[in-house]
Amino acid sequence: MISRLKPILQTALVLFLLASCAGGEEAEKSTTLHVLVSDDDGEPLEGASVAVDGSEVGVTDSHGRVSTALRGPDGRLVAIYVQCPGGWTPEEGIQRDMRLRHMRQLGEPRANLAPLESHFKCSFPTRSHVLIVHTDGRADLPVMVTGKQVSITDSHGVAQVVIVGTPGDEVLVRLDTDDHPLLRPASPSRRLILPDKSRFLVFDQEFESREKRTKKVKRRKRGGGPRRL
Repeated sequence: MISRLKPILQTALVLFLLASCAGGEEAEKSTTLHVLVSDDDGEPLEGASVAVDGSEVGVTDSHGRVSTALRGPDGRLVAIYVQCPGGWTPEEGIQRDMRLRHMRQLGEPRANLAPLESHFKCSFPTRSHVLIVHTDGRADLPVMVTGKQVSITDSHGVAQVVIVGTPGDEVLVRLDTDDHPLLRPASPSRRLILPDKSRFLVFDQEFESREKRTKKVKRRKRGGGPRRL
């Protein structure tokens, strides 16, 4: 009886060893993780540090990308960390968890780990905007932003100013006409709300020139009386 079972036991042992080897081979399969980091305008962001399971794997290049090899069994949970460059903050947290998944492609005898891709966004707390001041040819008008002169209109009545601030900030822009008392309206102003993305801001103003009034000189009337002949 034992002699009859011996071949069966040997066959079962071989199958078990083959299955164990196959399982170990599956566990050693590798895949590639691509981490993409961009700014809130969708442009690639260079200099972001990327770590996987607590170990740094690289810094994003000029294309905002870091690629690294991963190993593990199907279903393994991978923790991806991104630290934005100085002054930038992550929009949706610094960690994202992903699971490794096996994927069998047509023509391949075995399943491989599917490539992973994770996209992070970093935002900057302040934005730079270009303010374009356009008048109807009024030169030498000081441009005031929050009470400080930052530019002056040129011979075409145009000025350009860079405004840096946090989205939602209110900025007061004023054209100072104190040295041009005949212009109306006098020292017009605009309150601008800074948008959440860098934009061109426009201050378009037309003026009228009031004519200077001249005082009439009253002539004294000569009184009546005898005249010398």
